[in-house]
Amino acid sequence: WDDESKLIVSYQSIKESRMVRRFKETDLKNRVEGLDIFTVNLDFSKQIYHGAYDQQHELNYGLDAFYNGVDSRAFSEDTESGGVSSLDTRYPDGGSSMYSFALYFTDTWEISQKTIANMGIRGSHVGLNANFIDQTFFPFPFNSISQRNSSINGNLGLIYMPKESLRFTLSAATGFRAPNVDDVSKVFESVPGKVIVPNPSLKPEYSYNLEWGSEVKLFKALFLSMNVYGTYLSNALTIQPGTVDGSDSVFYDGSYSEVITTTNASQAFVCGVEGVLRSKLGKYFDVFGTVNYTYGRILTDSVPYPLDHIPPVYGKLSLDYHNKHFSLEVFVCYSGWKRYNDYNLLGEDNYAFALPEEGMPSWYTLNTRLNYAFSKNISLQLACENILDRNYRSFASNISAPGRNFIVTLRGHF
Repeated sequence: WDDESKLIVSYQSIKESRMVRRFKETDLKNRVEGLDIFTVNLDFSKQIYHGAYDQQHELNYGLDAFYNGVDSRAFSEDTESGGVSSLDTRYPDGGSSMYSFALYFTDTWEISQKTIANMGIRGSHVGLNANFIDQTFFPFPFNSISQRNSSINGNLGLIYMPKESLRFTLSAATGFRAPNVDDVSKVFESVPGKVIVPNPSLKPEYSYNLEWGSEVKLFKALFLSMNVYGTYLSNALTIQPGTVDGSDSVFYDGSYSEVITTTNASQAFVCGVEGVLRSKLGKYFDVFGTVNYTYGRILTDSVPYPLDHIPPVYGKLSLDYHNKHFSLEVFVCYSGWKRYNDYNLLGEDNYAFALPEEGMPSWYTLNTRLNYAFSKNISLQLACENILDRNYRSFASNISAPGRNFIVTLRGHF
């Protein structure tokens, strides 16, 4: 049945806190989330040879499961008097949980020395429970949310290598994402004046993916690769205007805010391209460069609307020198301009922190790293990031990135 089997059982405990106190106010608002994660994975692998050309099948199959338990607490503390009062929680105060159970099977088939096919299938069942006890802050028309979702998904792929210096890949796959606790049940001010509320009727989203890639080797030391991909989303999870008990606004955190909620858009798509360059310049120098471009839109009855979480074009270009004990890397990280028209004004793109009517400007940083190995076991690295001390922000961030900064690292292997 198998050549090798593996069982992994794990537990992780996470605590995340958000403390907020507005300028010149004494109320310190505390929201604390506790998360317990249990996972189990049982995996088997088997190699089978057959046929006149000794074709090989590499089989993997097994099951995996997880359970997440979320405990959400909140309180407001007066920093002068020490008094404590109640506060609405980010997630359901009665606790929430999510579990998943899945069976999978994959086969990598080496048809010949030039052609490899891979295929796989996965059946998943996902459950979610959330309980709302305190209705003081939000009189939701429900006391709990319970969901059960199942799906079967698969993938097909082909790798073709006509010669040693050329490689092509083609793959198609379907995907399934059941709403999680964050999607279904959180209460959160995503942007100023807009508050996200729970949506118990949220459905899973499904994806249909197609990807083509190629890699070519030129002049024995130059590698160029490119991947082009597209994803069509059905029932895509997006942020849209909503209501609470028939009202499009609620009193939240001291003021009235517009109600928004995670909903299922009928259709959406994401497509993009990524390119990579790797090259050796003589014995001691390496060049490495990447570029990534992504485009995503929600399909509406009129004009397609931007998906959130879509970054602008970005990448890296580096030159590396190395010998037996010493290495030096000089690299540039860059990001294109995220135009205001490409922002999702309802989602989590944080357009409020971009320039009005302009968006987030493009930027680049010049950086370097120097490493010296005293022996096989001990090395010292000195690094300087953002050498030009540029003032910039990454897309969707409301905090300026670090200015010129220095890092000293001592590494030991024993």
